[in-house]
Amino acid sequence: LRRVRLKTLLQKLVAERETQWQEDQQMASDSMQDLSLYFSGRHELGRGQKSDEQLEQYFAKMKTRVDDLDFTKDPTLVGRKIQGLIQALQEVEAYHQVASSKKMCYFLDDVRTTLRNMIRTVNVRADSLDTLSAVGELSYAWQLIDQYRGLMQAHIQNNPRRVLRLRSLFLTLVSVLEIPLSRIYQAQSPDLESVSQYYSDKLVTFVRSVLQVIPINIFQKLSNIAKIQTEELPSIPNKVARKSLQELECGAERMKVAKLSHQISLFMKGILEMDTTYMGVSLVDPQDVLKDGIRKEVVNKIVNILYGVLVFNSNPSHVEFELALTRVHNEMRGFRLSFEYIQDYIDIPALQMFYSEFDRIVAFNLEQDENLYLTKKILSQESKHQDPLCPIPLGNQKYSGGTFLGRSVRALRELSHPRSAIFALGGWWDASGNELVGVSTFSKLRGALGVAGLAGCCALLGFEVVKKLQSVFTLISDFMGGVNAGNDGMVGFFNRVLEQIAPSFSLPGQQGGGRGDSAVGKVLQAAIQRVEPITGRILELLCEIGQLQLLRQHMAGELTFAAKLESARLFDHLSTLDMALANTSKDDTIDPEMMHSQPAKKLLKDTSRFLHGMGFENPLARVYLTLPLNSSHTINHVETVLLFAVISPMCLERLSYSDEFQTLVQKRGKKERDMTLDGGPLAAGLVTVLQQMHHSRTHAFCALLGQHLRASIHGSVVLPSPDQAVNSAYGCMTVDGVFPQNAAILLALVDQISRLRGANFDAFAAVVPRYLLDTYRAVAGKSFAAPKS
Repeated sequence: LRRVRLKTLLQKLVAERETQWQEDQQMASDSMQDLSLYFSGRHELGRGQKSDEQLEQYFAKMKTRVDDLDFTKDPTLVGRKIQGLIQALQEVEAYHQVASSKKMCYFLDDVRTTLRNMIRTVNVRADSLDTLSAVGELSYAWQLIDQYRGLMQAHIQNNPRRVLRLRSLFLTLVSVLEIPLSRIYQAQSPDLESVSQYYSDKLVTFVRSVLQVIPINIFQKLSNIAKIQTEELPSIPNKVARKSLQELECGAERMKVAKLSHQISLFMKGILEMDTTYMGVSLVDPQDVLKDGIRKEVVNKIVNILYGVLVFNSNPSHVEFELALTRVHNEMRGFRLSFEYIQDYIDIPALQMFYSEFDRIVAFNLEQDENLYLTKKILSQESKHQDPLCPIPLGNQKYSGGTFLGRSVRALRELSHPRSAIFALGGWWDASGNELVGVSTFSKLRGALGVAGLAGCCALLGFEVVKKLQSVFTLISDFMGGVNAGNDGMVGFFNRVLEQIAPSFSLPGQQGGGRGDSAVGKVLQAAIQRVEPITGRILELLCEIGQLQLLRQHMAGELTFAAKLESARLFDHLSTLDMALANTSKDDTIDPEMMHSQPAKKLLKDTSRFLHGMGFENPLARVYLTLPLNSSHTINHVETVLLFAVISPMCLERLSYSDEFQTLVQKRGKKERDMTLDGGPLAAGLVTVLQQMHHSRTHAFCALLGQHLRASIHGSVVLPSPDQAVNSAYGCMTVDGVFPQNAAILLALVDQISRLRGANFDAFAAVVPRYLLDTYRAVAGKSFAAPKS
């Protein structure tokens, strides 16, 4: 309809071209005559106007130039002359006699409008109808071809042998462009190349859409093969007994697989026999088109499995979580095996394509999940992992959690949250001793999501760790009065507290080995009360950070185990390369410029990518963000606030040592339900926060914690004289040499921090006597509950 309307309008313009030109030319000529008479003073509109001989002669000449225009000559030359007239009329407005009269300006503007209409009229040519006819016929052909797409696909789907006729389809489609493009060429249009490329790309897109029915049918039959292989055919061992051959025969099932494979081979036969064909100016290789179609179906299949199965509610059980992972693993394994089975029939490296597309899908979804933590978002269509020929769909995101990676991470975090799980013995357990998350969970997660998916989950947890760490430091900074707060307020208060309990290598309030006074206990109680408004939030953040870090540590361990098991040589080579690069970076004899060269940077980047995929990292030793010691952005007394939060009753009175789990757990009383704590995550969270600060702050925290631990034990010793009071700031009495309750909890915390930091961590060695930790570890199997009076 639009084409008909445009053609009718163009025909009318061509038919009325001469009449319209004459009318506009006469109007412009009369206007120039009126302007000449106006400035002569003889025109009725110019009564009172002083005559201007120059302007009178100027507009008279302009009239002559308008009369001399001939539309039968070259339209380009005539158009340039008219443009010159328009420019001259614009310049004459600068004269005072013209510019001072609004009536004259409006009159000149009408004349210029008439001249522009003359330009449009002269550019209307009769051959425009021929061009429009050619383009119109091509547009009509496009609409006609599109109507046959479904019919073509139906014929191919019903009879695979008709695929052999696709080459004639290509040749027929090429002939559609010959006539219209030849007309454009005859017209010597400069747009010939761009128009040819545009319609050629459209033809290629149409051919791809027709051939896409082949991959769709191949994967439909591939799904049937996968179902038969995984559910009906038994796996054949390397050695088979003669009497078991009949049981493993399964003739009917193998015949079904053979028929499906034969049908797939028929789909491929016609494509493999086709030659490369030019579609206009675009070269089309049918095999490349088919590979792109298969890639597209592989991506759709993987995305449907991951998004369709990995769906969890807000509070999933460990059984549901592991069943979903097992189902994904089985479906992906069946699809991979069946795809590998038919690779010889379709002449495509199936495993290479499968793993390449799977890694691309994981990287794309990881990038989309990272948008939650980034200021500059990366849209799905702008992702470097997207391919126009094989786009990655986002899948069904109506469920909470975003992509399948985000859902899996959130379900894992929910299962291992301190409010419902206890971290002990290398896993997470419920209060009844049932395992919620363990080594088998991470093994199933790797089986479902692969190495790339497990590494992606680990990376997402790292982003969450950074977010939690920023919350901790922001909370403490706001509490202390902001960055670089002076000696007034909170900063001054904690400075005075540290002065009264200094030095940290001795007991508070004394320089020798005598008893401390009760005034120090009051100072500590005042400091603990001062920190109390943010203590609960700090402890919760520490537990959340520790939970995330322990999850990352387990994921890194699973990646390392898989690398050692499945690619031992690559693991050994990367280990050697990692040690060599570490030693090279410490060598002072090497030129620093060489370490910062482009080849060196590329080597470090590639090596880091491989090491990350093999779990070569300790999350607890990683610096996620830096907290400078002395700079314009220093937060004061972070370690001091952490200390008083840890030794506060809100922390120590909520924890107890469990003989069953061999770790610190939260007491399960009514008053403890408002806040969740767990010994293992709390220690891991402390280790992570301390790792972000300068080592001097870490040693200061350890020294203060060691001082308080020694004072707790010293203050609870039974004295010979009953008249001497025990310092109430340090807890309860001990019986038969067993540690007091608070001291035992602090010893357990110190022991866990030391174990998490590794054998090289000696910050507690100088402040906590060795025999205290040895005694604690010797009696760690006994209960540290408060003794009976």
